[in-house]
Amino acid sequence: MWCLNTATYQLHYKQDHSSAVYAILSHVWTQGPGGEQSFQDVQSIHDAARRSLLDSTPDAVPDDDPRLLKLLRNQLSPKIRNCCDFTRLKGFEFVWIDSCCIDKAHSAELSEAIDSMFDWYSDATVCYVFLDDVPETEDPKAQKSCFRASRWFQRGWTLQELLAPRHNVFLSKNWRVIGTKTSLATVIETVTGIDADILLRRRPLRSASVARRMSWAAHRETTYVEDEAYCLMGIFGVRIPVIYGEGLHAFVRLHEEIMKRIPDQTLFAWGYMCPLNPLAAERVSSHLEEVPPDHHRASKAAYLCASRAIDFRFSSGFTPLSHDTLTSTLGTPIPEPPTYTVSSYGICALFPTFTLHLPTTNTPRPKLQLAILSCQDSQGRIPALIISEQDGQLLGALKPTSPRATFTRDGILKLPRVAPKPSTRRARASGARVARAPASLDIRFSRSYIRLCLLPPEELALAIARDPNVYSMRNLCIQAQRLEAHSQLFTLADCAKTPGHVPIGYKIVLAPWCLAHLRDLGYTISVDTALATEELVLVIMPPRVGTHRLESSFLLHHHDGSSVTISIAPCPQVASRAKSSPGSLHVTVSWGKAEPASESLFR
Repeated sequence: MWCLNTATYQLHYKQDHSSAVYAILSHVWTQGPGGEQSFQDVQSIHDAARRSLLDSTPDAVPDDDPRLLKLLRNQLSPKIRNCCDFTRLKGFEFVWIDSCCIDKAHSAELSEAIDSMFDWYSDATVCYVFLDDVPETEDPKAQKSCFRASRWFQRGWTLQELLAPRHNVFLSKNWRVIGTKTSLATVIETVTGIDADILLRRRPLRSASVARRMSWAAHRETTYVEDEAYCLMGIFGVRIPVIYGEGLHAFVRLHEEIMKRIPDQTLFAWGYMCPLNPLAAERVSSHLEEVPPDHHRASKAAYLCASRAIDFRFSSGFTPLSHDTLTSTLGTPIPEPPTYTVSSYGICALFPTFTLHLPTTNTPRPKLQLAILSCQDSQGRIPALIISEQDGQLLGALKPTSPRATFTRDGILKLPRVAPKPSTRRARASGARVARAPASLDIRFSRSYIRLCLLPPEELALAIARDPNVYSMRNLCIQAQRLEAHSQLFTLADCAKTPGHVPIGYKIVLAPWCLAHLRDLGYTISVDTALATEELVLVIMPPRVGTHRLESSFLLHHHDGSSVTISIAPCPQVASRAKSSPGSLHVTVSWGKAEPASESLFR
C-alpha cells in the first residue's frame, strides 16, 4: 500500500501494511473542478517542484528541503495538506488517503486496493473521519444536528470505514475533534441502524445476519453502481473480481459468493412481505391476487438474488435459524442443510416446501407453494418464498387488490379489517386503460409485488401435523436475477424531444404497473395508431407544472429482440425547493436483449 509521509508529503510504498504504523482518513470525495487530487496528480506535483529547484540548484534536493516543502504546500489540495498537518501533530509519520494513495491507472493495483481496503482500515491505528459539512460549534448529539445529516452517513464506502477501524475520531470541517465512535455510539446507532455493541466491537461483525448487514447499506449511495457490491466485500468477508462496467451483475455475484460462504438464508429474505396464517388463509384471499408470470418476469421480485442493497431495506429484523432448530420448529425431519449449485438454469437447492390452498380474486382455488427459509423475523415468524407453478425458473408473487391495503414502514402488507365491496364501475375499452393504484403503494419497478409470506411457526407446525401431504422437500432451480446488458445516464432532450419521435422498427411498450405509476404522477396516456400498423404504440402526454412542461418517457422494443428502456423521475431535491417548477429530471437509458414474452410487458 502507498502512504503519504506527513512531514514531506512524499508517497512511500509499504509491502506489509500489518507491520506499519499509520493513520487513515475517511471522507466524502469532493466532486467537480478543484476536487480530489489523484495518485498521478501528487506525483506530478512532486516532479514539477523538484525540476523547478534543480534548474537553480545542481545538487540533489532532499525531501525535507524548506523550498521544496513550500512549493508542495502551494500545489497540494487543502484536504491533503490539512490531513498531513493534523496527523503529524498527533505523532503519525504516515497517513493513508484513498483519493491519492491508490494508483488507479493500474487495474491490478486498483483491484488489490479494493480487496484489501477493509483490512487496511481495520489495521490502522486510528481512522480520522473528516466531515466537511459539520461545523465545530454544534452539538453532534442534538436531534437536528449537521452531524446526523452528514453526507458521510449516506455513502456506500464509508460503511466499512465506520465498521472496520478500532478507533474512529470525527473531525469538523475546520479539522477540530467533535467526538469519537465511543462517545457518539448512541447517535451513530440511531442514524445508521448499526448496533452499538457491533460498533464498539463488543459483538463481532459476523454476529449480525446477512440481511441485517445488507440493510445497513440499503440507503447509501455510490458513484459507480458496481461499488454497491465492492464496498460490501469486507463486511461479509468475501472476495469477488473487480470488473467495472458490469453494472448490477456485480451485486448478483456478491450475492452468490455470500451464498457459498455464509450459511444464512436471510440472504433470500428481501422484498415486500405478507403475514399469512396457514390455518386461516381465507382472511387474506379477498385482498390478494396472483401476478401473471409475464408481468412478474419484469420485476426483480421474481428472482432469487437481490440486485441492489436497497432491496434489503425491510430485512433488518431477520435472523438465521440452524438446521436443527428449523427441524424442531416444523416438527418434521429435514434431510440435510441446503447445498447450492449455480448453473445456467439458475441457483439450484433443496428447500422444504409447504402447499396451501389460497383462494384469491383471480384464481378460484390455486395451490400456493411456499419454499420455507431457515430464518425468522423479529416476531418469530418464518419467511417463505412464493413458488411459481407456471414458470419453474421464477418465483411467484401476489399483489394486493384492495384500495385500502397498505404497506407498513417495514414492508409488511396491512389489510383492512372488512373486505371491500366489489366495484360496479365499468372499465374503459381502451387497451391502455389501467386501474389507479392506491397512493400508499409504491409500485415503481414492480417492487410492491409480494415475494415472501410470514408464517407463524406454531400454526405452520400444526398445519403440517394435520395433513403431512402439504409438506415435502423440493429441488428448486431459480434464476438469480434478470439484468440489463448495459445502463447509462442521458439527458432527456437527447432521448426524446417529442412523443412522436419513434425510430423506424421500434414500438413503445409499457407494463401495467408502469402505466399506473405514470397515472399517479399525473400523466395521460393515449393510443396513436398512426405510428404503427399492427403493434400498439402509446404516446405519453406529460402534465404541465406552471409554465413548465415535463418531457415524455417511454420504453422501446426492437423487432430483432433488443430493447431500450427509458425511465424518468423528477429530481426530489430541486423539486422540493420550488413548487412552481418541476426542476431537473433524472433519465436512465438501459440497453439489453429482450426475451420472448407478452407484448404488453415492460422490457
